[in-house]
Amino acid sequence: MALVPTFFGVVFLAAHAGDPAIAQARWGGIAAVSLLVAGLLAPVVGAWSDRRGRWFGPVAAATTLCIAATLAMPGVAGQALALAALFFVAQVSQTLAGAVYDSLLVRVTSSRHVGRVSGFGWACGFVGGIASLAAALVLMRGTPEDAQAALLPLKQGLKRALETALAEGPIAAVDACRIEAPRIAAESAQPGVRIGRTSHRLRNPANAPAVWMQPLLAEFEKAGRAEGKGRLVDLGSEGVGYVEPIHLQPLCVTCHGTHVAPELLAHIRKLYPEDRAVGFEPGDFRGLFWVVLEARKAEQ
Repeated sequence: MALVPTFFGVVFLAAHAGDPAIAQARWGGIAAVSLLVAGLLAPVVGAWSDRRGRWFGPVAAATTLCIAATLAMPGVAGQALALAALFFVAQVSQTLAGAVYDSLLVRVTSSRHVGRVSGFGWACGFVGGIASLAAALVLMRGTPEDAQAALLPLKQGLKRALETALAEGPIAAVDACRIEAPRIAAESAQPGVRIGRTSHRLRNPANAPAVWMQPLLAEFEKAGRAEGKGRLVDLGSEGVGYVEPIHLQPLCVTCHGTHVAPELLAHIRKLYPEDRAVGFEPGDFRGLFWVVLEARKAEQ
């Protein structure tokens, strides 16, 4: 049950990746409210258990509810309200189960041995928690949700920059891609997380694909418009890689389409003499967003 607060923050913050400060505040608020509710319910549940002489049933029921709510969280990743509700249920259930469970101590040992039994029980709990965290370290070594959360600021920032620049004209949009995109990518990156864009038909040679991205570019190019899902890649000691296809959006046709204005094309050729990023139709596969969760970050 100790895993609930450990991992909920990661999932909930990913659902609020656009504004992590608000996510952090809401997470703290949900935790506080759930503990308050559990604190009010614990004496009632404890008194009911003592009066009826039923302790194992409430512990089993609350533990099962906590486990069920925790297991349901990955299925609603990205849905902040559903995640908050599940965390509330899991946290309240965990606290109530612990309250009734702790009261059993005086019923399973004598006052002479209560310290030894209590200490042994806590030790076993920590050993189980550490073992569970170790298993999670292996099973959760970088997830698509982690990578998508890392990419979101880049995608949102780039879209805003292009829309603003296009209002001034297509040449301004080209300059925005050249200047703003690397800046946004740098600002969106985090310690242990690298992000960027690449393509099978480059405009900016600085976006050339790493070796591990090249076969993925070929696969997505072959699939064309049919493939829209991201892909997670094990990079061994480097960490975990993630790619997500970019399909040409209507606002990008002016600079990447089949009929680029001569003045704009001349500007592009001046900046990028080896440009190959024209001749696309809306919806065509344009390239990849990529993320590398470096080994230390991927294992957190």
